[in-house]
Amino acid sequence: MAASMFMRPHLRFSSFCSASTIRCCPKSPISTYHRRWTHKMAQQELVEEQALSFYRRKNYYPVKIGEVFNGRYQVIAKLGYGGYSTVWLARDNRTKEYKTLKITVQTDNVLRNSTPPVVNEVKMLKHLKLTAEEREETNHPALKFLRLADEILELDNPETGDHHYCIVSRPQGNSIRTLQDQFPGGILPRIIVKTIVHQLIIGLNWLHTCGGVVHTGNFSSSISLPVNRVLTMIDILPQNILISIDNDSIGLKEVEEQETKDPSVPIITRDGNGTECGIVYRSRSTRLELAGHPVLTDFGQMRLLDDGEFSDWWMPDLYRAPEILLQLPWSCPVDMWSVGIMVSLHGLQHMTFKLRVVELTVFTRFSN
Repeated sequence: MAASMFMRPHLRFSSFCSASTIRCCPKSPISTYHRRWTHKMAQQELVEEQALSFYRRKNYYPVKIGEVFNGRYQVIAKLGYGGYSTVWLARDNRTKEYKTLKITVQTDNVLRNSTPPVVNEVKMLKHLKLTAEEREETNHPALKFLRLADEILELDNPETGDHHYCIVSRPQGNSIRTLQDQFPGGILPRIIVKTIVHQLIIGLNWLHTCGGVVHTGNFSSSISLPVNRVLTMIDILPQNILISIDNDSIGLKEVEEQETKDPSVPIITRDGNGTECGIVYRSRSTRLELAGHPVLTDFGQMRLLDDGEFSDWWMPDLYRAPEILLQLPWSCPVDMWSVGIMVSLHGLQHMTFKLRVVELTVFTRFSN
C-alpha cells in the first residue's frame, strides 16, 4: 500500500502547459559574446562568482574546460556558480552519459566557528547514499524527487593545495523560479502548484522516515540581514527546486554543441589596481524543458535525526515555525512549514495572507 502511494504521482509539468501558455527561452547569446574575448585579454569588470562580496580566488578550484576528473568525467561547459561552489556539465567517458559536477570551495576555514555548508552537504549526501544502499532502496520512487550524489570525489587545488569536493550527480534542468518567469505575474497555475507540492512532500517523507534527516534549509537569525534578503536564506524555495530532464535532453546537447562550435574562452579579470583576479568562464544557459518533475536540492543545512529533537534558535525571524518561536523542541514538521511558506510567499500562488511591517522584537525570544 505504501508503495502504491509513492507510485501515484506521475504528473508532468508538460501535461498542464500548452505552447500558447509557455514561451520558450531565447537562444543563449553567450557563444557570440565569447568571441569578443581571448585568454590574452583582461577586463576590470568582475565576472560571475568574482562579483560576490565574499569572493576569494584561492577558495575556488580552477576548473578548466576539457579537464578530466577521476579518469572519467570530462568537463564540457560551465553551468553556474554560487557562494560555495561552481557547477559544470561533464560527460562520463565510461557510460557516455551527461553528469553535473558541483565543485565546492576549499573546505578549510570557509566559515569561522561553524561547519561550512559544503562540508555538511557532503556529509549528508554520503549518509543518504549509504542509507539507500543499506535499505536496498536505490530505486525507491521517492528518490527521483531528490538530487542525491552518484559519486563524491576529493580534489586537491593545483595552485594552493587546498581540499575541495566534487559532487557528481545526474543533470537537472532549470529551477521552478525560472518556470515562474514564464507566467504572468510569476503565478503558476494551481494544478502545477499542487503537483509540485505533492511530489516534493513525497521526497521529504523519504528523507524523514527512511533517510533519518530533516532538511531544515533555513537560516539562523544569529546574523542580521535586511528584511528584503530574509527570504533568500530559505532553502526550500523555488530557486532550489529543479525540473528533472532526461539524459538525452535537447538542452544538454545544445550546450555541448555550442561549446564544440564556439569554445568558451577563459576570461582574465583585473581589479582597479591591475592585480589579476583570476581566470573564469562564463556560464552557458540551458533551455527550459517542461517534461520533468520537481527535484529538491541544497542539503547544506540538513541535520541527522539521530541527534534527537532540536531546540536551537533557527529559521528567519519573519517566517519562523511556531514551535521554534515558542522555544519548543522541533524536528521534521518544520520542513512542512517551509513548504507552506514557499507556496504562499514565493509567488507559486497568490498569498494567503498579507504581511504587515511590524517591530522585529515581536519575533525575538520570549526569554533568554
